[in-house]
Amino acid sequence: MLGSRPNACPPCPAWPPPEPLIQNGGAVGISSNLPWSFLDLTAPIRSQIFFNLVGDLLCYSGANEVNLQLSIVRSACRELRDQVDEECLTFNYDDTCGLGSGPSRDRDEILALNTWIKRHPRLKYFECLVRSASKFRILLEELQLPPRTRCSFVFEFKVTGHEVEQLLQRFCVRRLSLMPQEDKDGAGQAQRSWKAFPESGLQVLCLRSCSDEIIQSFFAVSPRLRSLQLVDSRLQSMTSAISQRLSSLSLTGITSLPDEQLSKLIASCQNLRSLYIAKCHVSHISFALSNLELLSVTHCQQLTDQCATEILSPVNNPRLRFVDLSECQSLTAPTVEHPQMEIAWLMHCPQLTGQVVAA
Repeated sequence: MLGSRPNACPPCPAWPPPEPLIQNGGAVGISSNLPWSFLDLTAPIRSQIFFNLVGDLLCYSGANEVNLQLSIVRSACRELRDQVDEECLTFNYDDTCGLGSGPSRDRDEILALNTWIKRHPRLKYFECLVRSASKFRILLEELQLPPRTRCSFVFEFKVTGHEVEQLLQRFCVRRLSLMPQEDKDGAGQAQRSWKAFPESGLQVLCLRSCSDEIIQSFFAVSPRLRSLQLVDSRLQSMTSAISQRLSSLSLTGITSLPDEQLSKLIASCQNLRSLYIAKCHVSHISFALSNLELLSVTHCQQLTDQCATEILSPVNNPRLRFVDLSECQSLTAPTVEHPQMEIAWLMHCPQLTGQVVAA
């Protein structure tokens, strides 16, 4: 008698779903025709691609070579990380790029810009160069950035205080370069629009053709300022809250300050590491900055040998490494004697003698 028929094998369990290629929140879908980013892939897929790219470096071929191979892998990882941080997470916009067309091309361009930005949900930095005032006003209304995106704006036209106020309210501005359009009231004073800024996270500020009132308005709302550049402006003073935080100061065409007042202002910035002075009416300034490493005093036609010798003295500025005294045509034989000095530029100083460098 034949035995009973064995029970049928249980059905195989269902296959697990395929590994997703695109992570949640990715800028594009797998079927999208838009250009995609390596960062849109899920972490396991990215790891597999990276392994295939550097797999040959992981082959162990002896104890004497393994450290070398690992060093190469570490270098590759650091390079990829830096590239992601500096390129993939930064968006640069120049308003001459021509994204828009037609009668409403300015608005169309900003809307197209928003579409491109949406492809970068992890965007950290937005850098913007604007030459058109009309396009800037549309940008103020329409531009959409991911939360906490740190912004840099450079304007090649005059902007009003109200526009700057809107800019600081809408965006996390960290770097700003502008030339103000000063509106005066009947008494000749700057209107309130330049005095109503919200507190900002500005770290780098460049002001061109600016009054002392407007400069002080920016100082009042910029507690994190680290770098200040003033061009053809009328600075009179600087609060200690600002001067003690500055690591870089650039003064170009500042003719309103006498030597004594300018020396006092510079000396108050005790944490400066770089100082640039150009086209200023200085003849004998003096300062002692223990952290200063780079000093540039150029196109100062009245600068004296005694002044140059004093500011280049290791007693006054002990960490000085780079010096530029180019285009200071009144110099004849200053003493450049500093043990930490690495580079000294004294170009286009026609009266210099061969005794200029003593060490």
